[in-house]
Amino acid sequence: MFKVRVNFSQKALIYKDKKLIKVLDSGVYKLFNPFKKYRIEYIDKGRLGIEGLEAKLLYKNFTDVIKKNFSVIDLNESQRAFVKIDGKFTEVLPPNSTKLYFKELNVEAELVDIKKSHELTKEQILFTARV
Repeated sequence: MFKVRVNFSQKALIYKDKKLIKVLDSGVYKLFNPFKKYRIEYIDKGRLGIEGLEAKLLYKNFTDVIKKNFSVIDLNESQRAFVKIDGKFTEVLPPNSTKLYFKELNVEAELVDIKKSHELTKEQILFTARV
């Protein structure tokens, strides 16, 4: 038995035998660990989530755990996403990207598929010009 302490500014990904089994929020937890097969990865909540190759691999390999704990934006080669957190544009995600946002955040994504439409809203254009 061992304790896992997760600060208020963190989340912890818990792996057992190289498989993601759960995501812990802040607090103190006890894990039974007779063969030391657990690995803990701490994530700073200031990051807003996980992105890049790490996000793609986690989503592909541990879909159920990820969907339970994160809001997922997974784009194909013709999509872009204008992401709002708490009603404010925060970023534009490029094609073929995946980002996992913490569920505590109020995340909205406006998807634009350039195969279907090349039109952007005035708000999207203004935000893109600032980036």
